[in-house]
Amino acid sequence: MNDPDRSAQAANRLADVGVRSMTAASPRQVGAMCDAEEPSLLVVEGSLAPEPGLELVRWLRRGGVSCPVLFMCGSKVEAASLKELHELRPFVACQVVDAAVVEYFLGYADASLETPPPRGNLEDVGLDALFIHALRTHWTGRLELVCQGTSKTIFFDQGAPVYCSSNILSENFGQILLRRGVISEVEYEWARKLQLREGIRQGEALVKIGILSHEDLFGYLREQIREKMVNAFGWPTASYGMDEGAHHLHNITRFRFNALEVVFDGQQRFIHRGDVQELWDEYRGSWGVLTSDSPQVVRALIQVFGIERLETLQQPQSVLRLALDQGWDKARALSVFTTLHANHVVHLARHPTALPVAISLERFTPDLPNEAQVDHGEQEGQEPDPQVIEMSEALWKAYLRITSADHFDALGIERGAGAFEIQAARDELLSTYSPMAFDPLLEQSQMIRAIQGIRTKVSNAATTLADPQARAAYMEALRESEESDRASQFLRAEDEFLAGMSKLPERAEEALPHFEVASQLNALEPVYTMYHGWARFMSATSLEHKYEGEALITRALETNPLLDNGYVFLARILMDTGRGEEAARFAEQALSFNPENVAARDIVDQWGDVARSSSSVSGRC
Repeated sequence: MNDPDRSAQAANRLADVGVRSMTAASPRQVGAMCDAEEPSLLVVEGSLAPEPGLELVRWLRRGGVSCPVLFMCGSKVEAASLKELHELRPFVACQVVDAAVVEYFLGYADASLETPPPRGNLEDVGLDALFIHALRTHWTGRLELVCQGTSKTIFFDQGAPVYCSSNILSENFGQILLRRGVISEVEYEWARKLQLREGIRQGEALVKIGILSHEDLFGYLREQIREKMVNAFGWPTASYGMDEGAHHLHNITRFRFNALEVVFDGQQRFIHRGDVQELWDEYRGSWGVLTSDSPQVVRALIQVFGIERLETLQQPQSVLRLALDQGWDKARALSVFTTLHANHVVHLARHPTALPVAISLERFTPDLPNEAQVDHGEQEGQEPDPQVIEMSEALWKAYLRITSADHFDALGIERGAGAFEIQAARDELLSTYSPMAFDPLLEQSQMIRAIQGIRTKVSNAATTLADPQARAAYMEALRESEESDRASQFLRAEDEFLAGMSKLPERAEEALPHFEVASQLNALEPVYTMYHGWARFMSATSLEHKYEGEALITRALETNPLLDNGYVFLARILMDTGRGEEAARFAEQALSFNPENVAARDIVDQWGDVARSSSSVSGRC
């Protein structure tokens, strides 16, 4: 830098923030100084300086010098002209070199090199910093928070928070709906018992018993997940752990949220109300400029500010004017601007002249060769395909709607539909929900379960309605169910079922009447029928009673062929009559639906070899 006055100005500003400076008279001298020790900041003249400042920086970048660069420019036009020169990054171009700009720029340069430790405390890092770090780096994995015995786990998919689990009772899905008056105490208890018995989620239970539609469930689930994330910002002293990897996202329903909006909501919810006015008085006169050009951060900011206003933020803007234009109150404006400033997304200053005219802080990465840019399928860190997200949400909604509907609504036919309409509806739905139609989702076990659930429901509905006797029985049960007080009746049926379960296996004769009542109160529930049959067999005093029990279990499996315990019960009945080979085949079928079924595994271990040997001999004959 040849201008002594400007050199002195730069040295003074650096000294103001405690940084030692050295002056170089030529590019060669700069290179020698960088060989000795890479500087924390390089200050050069702007693009119109007599010395070739731009060429010097390009030369240093090619030589591996990556420190931030501060260009001292003589005008706004000169500074703005540097904005698109990405090979210079990270850099800041200023018309006036202000100590606050230097300090902020150096602080960003240090922070940009830091990665939050995988384990730590939010007092040291801040949940907002972890969210924004995940967004900047397209991070995928889970963030576990623990505070005074309670815990939450927030799941991220390529930088976006997508799900949150919690062991806090008040954040339970049913509890939230209770507080909002969406469901009653009776409906909550009914769904809770169904959830415990069938191992399904509370929302699925509410849909299955007809309390919520699938559209309502999807909306309330999204609200609940977001609420749990926002509430996590009330844990400033929690410990955290970050575990990277896409495998953590298996078996969860993914909702994509804007990471910045979640952070702003959390910061606003837990801001100390008594401090709002004082803090706002401090910030309202500030000016801000966008400092981050990370693509992920910019996309999230567009949803917050809108693309036109975000473009204006690339030049100094009044914080007060931005807040008024967005319609934000004081608490919202504070949560937005303090968070963005603390995380080096927006730089704030008391006066626009103290802000850089152009700033580009993301480190420059040279483009890959063309052959390396060819898309060979989804790669780690790639932006999620919106069509895949839309497909998974549509499939999950269809699963909730179809599996919770009666047979006619599941097939989409009128109650007077004949055999032709039934078969046509069945074929169309099985084709629509073929696994091949959802190939991009087949790595997600929950989506596979949804496809299987839909196809099973459709097949069972068509089979029942195509058989005149089965259809008549189903119509009668459906009519009786609709005419009764369903909530009260089904809740009583569940109580009877649980009473019967408490007496098995030792007191099967005492359990039998409970299962009989449960089956009568809710004839549409195959689990009640299955246990009714098992209790009948276990307490049988005659061969006729044993056959009756076997028939009830078989009927339950015809209604729902996924009941793995039903196959175990039939296997035990066959073993009781000396048909071990057939028993093993039923047990293997149970294991195909539930590999964790211990009883089925024991039967296979005992009789499986015999069954396979017999099958092999039969094949040779």
